[in-house]
Amino acid sequence: MDASELEKLTLGQDMDARSATEIVGWAWETFKDDLVFSCSFSAGDMVLLDMLARIDAKPKIIFVDSCRLIPETYEFIDVVMDRYRIKPVFYFPDTKKLAAYLSENAPNAFRHDRELRLACCEIRRHEPLRRANAGHKAWMAGLRRSQCETRRAVTKVSMDPVHEGIAKICPIADWSWEQVFTYAKEHSVPVQPLYERGYMSIGCAPCTRASSSGDERAGRWWWESSSEREDGVHFIF
Repeated sequence: MDASELEKLTLGQDMDARSATEIVGWAWETFKDDLVFSCSFSAGDMVLLDMLARIDAKPKIIFVDSCRLIPETYEFIDVVMDRYRIKPVFYFPDTKKLAAYLSENAPNAFRHDRELRLACCEIRRHEPLRRANAGHKAWMAGLRRSQCETRRAVTKVSMDPVHEGIAKICPIADWSWEQVFTYAKEHSVPVQPLYERGYMSIGCAPCTRASSSGDERAGRWWWESSSEREDGVHFIF
């Protein structure tokens, strides 16, 4: 797929002007089995999962397990699988690449060197996602512009600059934190208990902590500059 094909699929419409539910419906009707939903089970992704369920859409749901997640995340996945009757496909880091990285570096070496942090994210998060997306035309994610400065330009439908030849669908790109949790409350969507403990973004255990700053990404890789708190999955560095 390329930009011209995607333009034909959108019929030249301003997709950013369409609502989240409209984008979710359009993505399913347009791509069907060629659509991948990368679900991290964050509050935003839970909103998307609920929207998909309401229109009986069944894209391939994938979960990238970095093997260093917070234990509560696994407990929550059990709850969600039972509630929505879903069976996500789990993707894990390549064991050889991970073993080589760990043999060369200390387990938490990424806290002292940003390049090592990005290398860890590449092995644990990005490469498994590339495998999950391979052979598909579009993938859906819960990115929002209000999350941080690096995401201000996120659009609802675009060609992914990181994953070549695949469209990226971000239906709630224009939503606020409040809108996500309002939807969850109004539709009885389960959310991770960690949010009640002050977490605003939930990732790997050694790279995530609660934060009261109001900055959604402040608790991720907090030892780095706020302009660098990404893992390479969504943006090229």
